[in-house]
Amino acid sequence: MSLHVHCHISGGHFLLDLIAPLRYYIFRKELPVVLKAFVHGDGSLFSQHPELEEATVWVYFHSNNPNFNRVEC
Repeated sequence: MSLHVHCHISGGHFLLDLIAPLRYYIFRKELPVVLKAFVHGDGSLFSQHPELEEATVWVYFHSNNPNFNRVEC
């Protein structure tokens, strides 16, 4: 089992391109909070399948800037 999270950093609008470094920083900083919210929101699922808490999480950062277009585990 694995969880795949997609984060849109930049591309599609010039304003997103301008603030790509800030968006990347915020997504990376707040991602642990988001993952805790998933577990809290789907508490009954995690209660029935506690092995999901050990699942691999893949995070896809989508950007037209190669510095921010990456995949992290």
